[in-house]
Amino acid sequence: MQTQDWIIRRTESIAEGGMVAAKHPLAAEAGLRVLQEGGNAIDAAITTALAMGVVEPYMSGIGGGGFMLYQDAESGESHFLDYFMPAPANATPDMYEIETAGATDTLGFRGVKDDANLIGHRAVGVPGLIAGAAAALERFGTISLADALAPAIGFAGDGFPVSWYTMLRIANAMELISRFPATAEIFLKDGRFVPNADTPAGPNKLIQSDLARSMQQIADGGSGVFYGGAVGKAIVDELSAHGNPMTLADLTGYEAQWSTPRRVTYRDGYELVFAPNTGGTTLAETFNLLEHFSFAGMKATDPEALHLFIEAAKIAYADRWQHLADERTVDVPWRQLESKEYARQRITDIDRAKAAVAVKAGQFGNGQASAPEGDGGCTTHLSVVDRNRNMVSITQTINMVFGSGVTAAGTGILLNDTMVLFDPNPGRANSIAGGKRPLSSMTPMMVLKDGKPFLTVGAPGGRLIIGTVMKVIHNVIDLGMGIQEACDQVLVDASTPKILTNAAMGEAAIAGLTAMGHDLNLRQQDFLPRLFAIPTGILVDPQTGKLHGGADSYHPGVAIGY
Repeated sequence: MQTQDWIIRRTESIAEGGMVAAKHPLAAEAGLRVLQEGGNAIDAAITTALAMGVVEPYMSGIGGGGFMLYQDAESGESHFLDYFMPAPANATPDMYEIETAGATDTLGFRGVKDDANLIGHRAVGVPGLIAGAAAALERFGTISLADALAPAIGFAGDGFPVSWYTMLRIANAMELISRFPATAEIFLKDGRFVPNADTPAGPNKLIQSDLARSMQQIADGGSGVFYGGAVGKAIVDELSAHGNPMTLADLTGYEAQWSTPRRVTYRDGYELVFAPNTGGTTLAETFNLLEHFSFAGMKATDPEALHLFIEAAKIAYADRWQHLADERTVDVPWRQLESKEYARQRITDIDRAKAAVAVKAGQFGNGQASAPEGDGGCTTHLSVVDRNRNMVSITQTINMVFGSGVTAAGTGILLNDTMVLFDPNPGRANSIAGGKRPLSSMTPMMVLKDGKPFLTVGAPGGRLIIGTVMKVIHNVIDLGMGIQEACDQVLVDASTPKILTNAAMGEAAIAGLTAMGHDLNLRQQDFLPRLFAIPTGILVDPQTGKLHGGADSYHPGVAIGY
């Protein structure tokens, strides 16, 4: 049968000075202006991140949190900042009533009654974005938090045109939005209708006046306004009135946490730099396995190349579901999982000609498996490289689309639903505990080549993030692609028993994988919902020093430079 497929491709962005790659043009432009005015990569990244929470409010914002990697080009040092959302201190492993054994939630855990860990006030964890922004600027920035907030405040107060993509996102979430009057008042026209991206007078504007006021208060008074001041008190009052155990002490005690990121070497001169408690360990394990195979002369659609990638990823995912959780509260065997020795032990489990039917996790003793994460595209990513080739990779989120659905009254702040990332069943590696941060699939990445910045990349997309980011890096290093082509050639995801597969890869590739025994979930690429996660990245050409930017062609994200 012959049919028609979408073939949509972007050109690659190329620049010599600096570059910002982000999921909304307005936020990317705000960050680029900072670079053009002499700011560094941290200044531009934080400005972009704060603006993203306004112009793409359904994905991230100051009611959420995230992860940041920073590579200092001069010193060669790498830094990781964790400002993710922990459970409130008074949260308990059994705080949610579990439904019948047959029901499961969006993440594959046994279902929680009334989706209380997913929707509504009890789903909210402690927000970290403002703390992260303040910490990054204080240590490495040259501008103030107020300066970084200025574009975001402008977008919120003055409004910005509703795009086709924003209109679709709001339409898809109308049921959730309509449940919460304060949220509906912001995102639905007259509290009832989806704002229109195409009217005779031009697109409707999305105005977030309360959010602008809250952000201005933070700009004037500092991050303490959020963490214990007027804004924070309003959030706690909203949540505690509806059964969330968060107290003001959760906010006043919140700290963004600096640490040294981990890394693994790969092939000739590459280093993969990643963060703990993210998808990084899974990525590192996969690449340690891939290192045992040569991909010379192979193309992205060669069945053998796809097969080896899938089989390596399947082993890493099996270990992820079995062993990984918050390393600060659970004994996690990350050293073994990220080691070259462990890869040498597991490489015998990969048959070059045959798909493994069942893949077992390595045996390290903790054995408290959790279910896989969900695949909702409910996050955002941005990458920045400045004129000195300092590099930033940020992935931030309010978790699911429109988070918990709750907007704290009078603040305009849409709050996260991080509690759904925990296993609601007590006694598991990723079970709930007070102050614990859940395992996250977010995977901001940096790659060094001969010790110098080479690639910054990441993606939104829930569970699918890890495989997408892995495939982009694999495409660049092993298959010789540029960053834009690499973003557009993800093709497969191996995080579930049925291999999610882009049907556009062609009949030969599909037949080859099927002959090897792969059970394929063939799907067509589309704008919404997306087939895979939605990558964005910047590559520094080692020969020319020029910056090359890429962004998924089916999404309005953009890479821009000067």
